[in-house]
Parts: sequence; structure tokens; C-alpha cells
Amino acid sequence: MDGKGVLAIGATAAVVVMIIMVAAPALAPPGSYTDLDGSPSFVDHPLDGILDVPYLIGDVLCHQQDGRSFHINGSQMPICIRDTGLLLGLILGLLACIPLSDRLHDRKSAILGAILLTVTFMEWIMEPRLGDMPTARFLSGVVSGVGAALILGWLLFRNKGETGRRYA
Repeated sequence: MDGKGVLAIGATAAVVVMIIMVAAPALAPPGSYTDLDGSPSFVDHPLDGILDVPYLIGDVLCHQQDGRSFHINGSQMPICIRDTGLLLGLILGLLACIPLSDRLHDRKSAILGAILLTVTFMEWIMEPRLGDMPTARFLSGVVSGVGAALILGWLLFRNKGETGRRYA
């Protein structure tokens, strides 16, 4: 499988995860999942049914603070606003990397990806000084997700020159 296929599989997997994260609160009875404030890597919600699986994933990967999560059908999503943005940015970035794959061999792609990743870090540092900013949190997540995708694309194509031959 070539690098474009790997990018397509990665984008497809990310889309499936996003669908699952949106479907869980949308399919649950209204208001089923609220006040899920927790800590990452600490499972504190029981697994009672199939719709609880995305929330279990969120329990492990995300803080799930109610005030920092999108709400669908009266329930909060399994992941916070920033993580939703990261996932969306990863999808967009991986899809953009497919047609740009012949340009991703250059270190500039990795450097740009690293710079984009720092956007979330900078927003995180500024948050205590500027207050709670959900829009900034979401958008910085999208930008950093694109940055992560660029780095993944560069890792796949870094050893190929413009002619497609591998360098030693």
C-alpha cells in the first residue's frame, strides 16, 4: 500500500471515530449524558450499553468537562470541544495531504505541522489570562489537528524526492 492509501485509511478511521462521537449523544434518550466531568485516564462512568463505549473512550482520553463540551440532543459529547476540533482538523488535514503528497517530502511540511501543533499549546497557556474561550479552544484544536496530519504526511513521504525515488 502506498502513502496515499495510508492517508486515506487514516482519514476514514478518523471520520468513523467522529461519527461515533456525534452519534452517541444523538442516539441516546435526550439528556442521558450530562455532568460527565472527569479526569483523563480515569474511568469513572459505568459501561451499561453500546452507547456508553464512546463515553468510555472519552473517559480515558479526555476530561469531559460539561461546560467545555458540545451538546447534542441534551447530552454532552464524549470528548471536549478542543478534542472535537483536533479530530476534525486531523480529518481535514489527512484529506488535504492526499492530493499534496508529492510536496510532503520536504522538511517544510514537518516544520509547518509543528508550528500548527503549537497553536493549541499557546491557546492553553493564554486561557488562564484571557478566560474561557470555547471558540478559540475549538479552532486551535482544528489547526493543531491539521498540523498533526501534516507531520504524519511528512513521515510517510519524507524519503521520496520530487521524482518519487527513495533517498538513502
